[in-house]
Amino acid sequence: MIIFSGGEALLRHDLYDLISYAKKQGLNPVIATNGLELTEKNATQLKDSGLSCVAISLHFLDPVAFDDFTGTKNSLDNTLRAIDICNTIGLRFQINTTVFKRNASDIPKYPCSRKTKAQ
Repeated sequence: MIIFSGGEALLRHDLYDLISYAKKQGLNPVIATNGLELTEKNATQLKDSGLSCVAISLHFLDPVAFDDFTGTKNSLDNTLRAIDICNTIGLRFQINTTVFKRNASDIPKYPCSRKTKAQ
């Protein structure tokens, strides 16, 4: 497995080429993203390039707490939208999170039960 992360992996102009090359080398390519740059178009391109999974960061289910944590407005909505995009096109996803006292009670409620068409 090889995980492309960053910063934000989706900002790389050559990401599709890197994924395709990794796949041809027998690796299992994955990207780690906050989901803000994920669109149905680029998610489809990622899948077509050989991406096997998207690791999406989710730290709170409370929108204000998530925005405070990320320093970005509408973080929760955008992250959940990215998960929905993965579901729509049948691209596997996983949730990456930082667990601490403020969000521990949220973990059982995370959208991990959303199954993709590919599963």
